[in-house]
Amino acid sequence: FTQSFRLAFEPIIFKNSRSNNDKKSLYGDALKYFVYFGLIIFAFVMLLMPLVNKFILKPEYYDGNLIIPFVLIGQLFFGVYYSLSMWYKVIDKTYFGLIMSAIGLVVNLVLEFILVPRLGILGASISVMCGFFVMMITSFILEHRYYPINYPFRKIISTFLIITTLVLALTYLYQYVYADYWVFISIFGLFLVLLIFVLIERQNIVKILNYVRHRR
Repeated sequence: FTQSFRLAFEPIIFKNSRSNNDKKSLYGDALKYFVYFGLIIFAFVMLLMPLVNKFILKPEYYDGNLIIPFVLIGQLFFGVYYSLSMWYKVIDKTYFGLIMSAIGLVVNLVLEFILVPRLGILGASISVMCGFFVMMITSFILEHRYYPINYPFRKIISTFLIITTLVLALTYLYQYVYADYWVFISIFGLFLVLLIFVLIERQNIVKILNYVRHRR
């Protein structure tokens, strides 16, 4: 999903048919919906993991599942970084991409040396996630200075915290507390996640439905 977003995002952004203000508005919408769909994927993978364990994986591979949330969140951070980092291409300062990548690499390597001997593959996944997180924050700081865009960060951050907290709490429940009821917990969790997004974007959903109705 992150790779598909990267391939589709840049050509749309660089369309010459849009004004500068329209582009900046498009940046915010693209970032918001990337995070939304990334969180939905995160919820589906985490809450349906018992199905994967039951029908696909062998028991000896179950221990590797503990890295999955860190890998998913890390890829989400990487996609956000890519979305935020269009500014240096727009203003032709592409050397910032090298700088931010180098910063992320250093953070990743330092944490690898610290965490991998203690935590193994879990330490590696945490290191990668933190590297992407630092790149994302660095890009946001530099973007705010050189090419400020009014991203809906309050909505994005609050949605991220709500969904990840809910999904991780439900994952803990079906793994360690109510393992026999994982089907109910997973279905309820997915319904709740989708309901949250419907409530958050209800105004836009109503506009889309009205547009479709009028087109008919």
